[in-house]
Amino acid sequence: LAAAWKRYCRSFNVPDAEIASTPMVAGPLTLGLRRRVLLVPPGFMEMAEANDVEAVLGHELAHMRRRDYAKNVLYELVSLPVSYHPMTRWLKAQIRQSRELVCDAMAAEFVTTREHYARSLLRLASLMAGGTQSVHVHAIGIFDANILERRVMRLTEKVRETRGLL
Repeated sequence: LAAAWKRYCRSFNVPDAEIASTPMVAGPLTLGLRRRVLLVPPGFMEMAEANDVEAVLGHELAHMRRRDYAKNVLYELVSLPVSYHPMTRWLKAQIRQSRELVCDAMAAEFVTTREHYARSLLRLASLMAGGTQSVHVHAIGIFDANILERRVMRLTEKVRETRGLL
């Protein structure tokens, strides 16, 4: 696991990233403006399947590379004066959805195949939906943006090339 973490940190170009365990989180999540940290609950790495752990690591490192935590803080500050407006809520939901789709694509590209990554998302979602307390994965965005089906479909669809039509 330590070797995979270092390899993924290099692949995602976040060499300063750290991983820590704390009982104060229910699932993996990324924090930090200057010092980027992946927090996981105790025992998460041992309880989840190896492919699923790799999917989580890849997804969270994609968030780190994109500096999504810092962007979220900025979005919240900028939207504070108009936070009451429904359009603000809609716009922030669209940003969350786009962010999850981009991080899925990045993680699937660096970590494994798109199909394996999609299967990991489904496996982790079924653990959550089944009420299993051993693994909580809300932090990789499975239920945050309410777009699990869209994420899996995008990962498994065939890419159609349109070159040469003109």
